Amino acid sequence: MRDSLEKTGRRLTSDPIRTSLGLLPSGPDPVGEWLVHRQSPGPYLGPKGPESKRHGRGPAGLVQKRGKALVAVMPGHDKGKCMPSDAPAWSLHSQLTKDTIDIGDLPLCRVLVIKDAHYPWLLLVPRRPEAVEIIDLDEVEQAQLMTEISRAARALKDVTKCDKLNIAALGNAVPQLHVHVIARRTSDVAWPRPVWGVAPPLAHDAEEVQNFISALRRKIWLG
Repeated sequence: MRDSLEKTGRRLTSDPIRTSLGLLPSGPDPVGEWLVHRQSPGPYLGPKGPESKRHGRGPAGLVQKRGKALVAVMPGHDKGKCMPSDAPAWSLHSQLTKDTIDIGDLPLCRVLVIKDAHYPWLLLVPRRPEAVEIIDLDEVEQAQLMTEISRAARALKDVTKCDKLNIAALGNAVPQLHVHVIARRTSDVAWPRPVWGVAPPLAHDAEEVQNFISALRRKIWLG
């Protein structure tokens, strides 16, 4: 059941149907719980920036406009403890950093919003060093990746009432493993083609995308 917060979301695309991101299914996630609890809590308190293979962090805060950039910030965020210096490092690819808004972490993936208001478009990036292909993850991580993709996709489908979901892991231009989850409509600018290379990215309105991200964060991390 969707709560009243979803009804206040503003549309993210030029489509006349107003959309907001809504409730992600809550409930048991045994693989995700295993990924979290098999490691000490210290990594989840570490600083933003290069991270260890087992590093995670709390969800990012609200989006602010700094010049032409949209960034997610957490007021008073505790930088916590650093990871051991010998731990394998992970960091987000520079092109993905440029093209997205960072909104927080699931047990395996960093969750990002693509800076293109033509489509409700999420990106999931497993926080694993040197992962290029899905087969570079171990079997438990592969299962968790599918769980997190399904949760994000189900949420987009439910709240946007889209005609089709596009889910893809390409990596031809950016080798770092990442998965696109895109809500499509027969009326969008690229339909029925794939979204890439059809139209220049459309900048988000700062307030509109903040509403979108706030709703998304509430549903993922408080569910």
